[in-house]
Amino acid sequence: MSVALDEAFRIFGDEARPDPLTERFRRTYVRGRTAKPCDEQIDAVADALSDLFGGDDTGFHRNEGDWKRTAKYLLNIARIEVM
Repeated sequence: MSVALDEAFRIFGDEARPDPLTERFRRTYVRGRTAKPCDEQIDAVADALSDLFGGDDTGFHRNEGDWKRTAKYLLNIARIEVM
């Protein structure tokens, strides 16, 4: 079982009582959890990385494009790991 599906069962209950609405919630959760990151998510993570590691005293001097590529890479790794 994938991590995302396991999370869906923990959040929306187990299979003991089949319910079409609950199953729909699970499927929607898994689709959302495993979807490719949107631009807003990438921007938010890039901003967080820049704030965390981009100070002058850290030695990391990157431009915005570098932070966005790193953010996209990290979000894709997280998405793949829950599939």
